Amino acid sequence: MKLNMKLKAVPKLDGAGKTLGVNAHFLLTDDGGGSKGTPDLFIEAHFLLVYKLTSATGLEPENLQAFADLNGRFNAWPYWREFVQTMTTRMGLPALTVPSLKITGAEKPGSATADTN
Repeated sequence: MKLNMKLKAVPKLDGAGKTLGVNAHFLLTDDGGGSKGTPDLFIEAHFLLVYKLTSATGLEPENLQAFADLNGRFNAWPYWREFVQTMTTRMGLPALTVPSLKITGAEKPGSATADTN
């Protein structure tokens, strides 16, 4: 079984420019080795991260997206790891531990790189 992880981080600035919300959406599936190509394992979670801003002046949408992609991944990753491990245990499966996050600067939005060492 090969596991696939995806992350989508969506930033949303409040109207007053005082807080930035990041919806971090995580998805874990296996390679779909079943007869119909559907995954045997599917775990999904959404985390809402809220950051207080002193000012949003000068921040462009691409700045907010870059912040969401990096900080959303980094800040939500420990909760994602715990969620996956807890849910697999509750399902009666062997505990699945998502590897530690490794930030290399080469990540593309939507990808998640985990250090397997």
